[in-house]
Amino acid sequence: MIRWKYIWPYIMVIFTIVVIVYINAEWTSKQNLAHNRIAITINEAGRQRALSQKLVTASLLARQGEKLPTFEDDLVLWNSTHEKLMNENERFNNALVHDAAVRKTLTGLDGVQKKLFSQLAAVLLEDAEGATIDSIKELQGDYLPAMDRAVQQMQLRTELLITADNRRSIWRLVLSGLFLICEILVIIIPYHRRLLVAFRKLKEQQQQIVQQSEKIAYQNDKLAQQNVELDKMHSNEMLTLTGINAGIWSWDIKSGQEEWSPKFFDLLGYEPDQIMANFNTYINVLVHPDDVDTVKKRLDGHLKRDEPYNMNVRMRLKNGKYRWFETAGQASKDEYGKAVRMAGSIIDVHEKVLYQQQLEGMNQTKDKLFAIVAHDLRSPIAGIRSLLDLAGEGRITQQEFAEYIEKAKENISFVSETLDNILQWALSQMQGLERKPDKVDLRKTIHSLINLYSNNMDEKRISAEVSITGNHLVYADQNQVFMALRNVLSNAIKFTPDGGKINISVASKGGVEMISIADNGVGISEKDIKAILRDKQHVSHIGTNGEKGTGLGLPLTVATVKENNGTIDIESSKGEGTMVTISLPRLFT
Repeated sequence: MIRWKYIWPYIMVIFTIVVIVYINAEWTSKQNLAHNRIAITINEAGRQRALSQKLVTASLLARQGEKLPTFEDDLVLWNSTHEKLMNENERFNNALVHDAAVRKTLTGLDGVQKKLFSQLAAVLLEDAEGATIDSIKELQGDYLPAMDRAVQQMQLRTELLITADNRRSIWRLVLSGLFLICEILVIIIPYHRRLLVAFRKLKEQQQQIVQQSEKIAYQNDKLAQQNVELDKMHSNEMLTLTGINAGIWSWDIKSGQEEWSPKFFDLLGYEPDQIMANFNTYINVLVHPDDVDTVKKRLDGHLKRDEPYNMNVRMRLKNGKYRWFETAGQASKDEYGKAVRMAGSIIDVHEKVLYQQQLEGMNQTKDKLFAIVAHDLRSPIAGIRSLLDLAGEGRITQQEFAEYIEKAKENISFVSETLDNILQWALSQMQGLERKPDKVDLRKTIHSLINLYSNNMDEKRISAEVSITGNHLVYADQNQVFMALRNVLSNAIKFTPDGGKINISVASKGGVEMISIADNGVGISEKDIKAILRDKQHVSHIGTNGEKGTGLGLPLTVATVKENNGTIDIESSKGEGTMVTISLPRLFT
């Protein structure tokens, strides 16, 4: 591509030369045309002299009877040429013809020419009276010297004109040359110098480029060697990562984009093109909703306060299930101390976490069992043993023994119920309840419970109102349903004051049977209800008559009902009572 800024001065000089050549050529052409006309004018003037002599000779011959055939044409030509010399004509050089000396001579010659033309015309017309040989010769004698003077004057004037034209041509060439030289001095030479300077700089830059190219080639060779080494290191690294079964991630904190290794996708069950690798996908799609806040808090602590980033988090697999992964990472910071990039790994620790949770649950179960045995079972058993020791040693009478035996029976009933709950709860915590579903008649089950706790209700003068009409069958585990209802009824008796009332009802609704046990006892707080339903903690309170408890009854009931595909609802107001409603799948017959 032509860059005009580099060649415009040279184009200007070329244009100037073309203009000068054109002007000089035009001027020279005009000069040559003028000189040609001068030559024609002088030649025509000389021919007029010779033609006049020819006409005089022809007139003499005509008088003698020898008439020339060209006499008439020559006479007409001689006269017309004289008229042209006397007036302006494009064939002649007017500057030469109108010269003062030449004009004066031609004007003086004009009268002689006209007379001579008349004499010659008379000879042509054979008019003897109008022409005499003597007058023709006399006029010829005047005409020839005058014409010679005119030709000489034209030649002198021609020399002056040509000399002047030559001088003008020389000056024109000199001025053109000076103008061209000035243009070269003012424009071309300074610009050419700048170009030379730029050219030298360009050569220096080219040399530098060559040197840089050599350096770059050397660096490329070193880089190629380093790339080979890096490829080896990368292969070893990938082999190591594959061996440790870890997925690697790299996070550009500013853009939010991430890079995940093939193993990362594989651990989650995805192909690399099936899910976008970015922070938004990680935090909003993969991480379990309950773990999002924890992940964000840990990240914030690491990025702002350099706290270690290492935690277990649940991540969603392609099949929709969640697994536990251990994720750890380290951030890199810029010169201002701002985190710009972070990299780390994920390792599948699902079985490990579940095993740890199982161990923690078993430890909690163990601690709870020890606490119950130490505090809740120790006193009743110790009381029974003391009673038996006193009776065996004869330290109490038969009547006193009979009075204490009822209390011992209560303690034995409490211990039996507590041991049953402990056993079922421990099984549910460690390996889950073993469910054997079958037909359960709720009418019979509730009447059995009333008979079981009749003495307890009589002691506290609690009245029980049972509202069951028709058959009510459910499909569930017989023992687990009995235990669940027993715990609810036991709690109702325990927290209902003397003279209180308990209502038991069963109703069918859709595909479930709803068993409701309501009392007018002390009630349960909203906080305790939430804890019971979530099985977060075991709530234990003393009954209205000082009855003890383990806090296992209602949590075990919740677990049992859920195990049998049922639901449980607790409504209570402090000081007004509690209603527990258990819904179980109805058995259609």
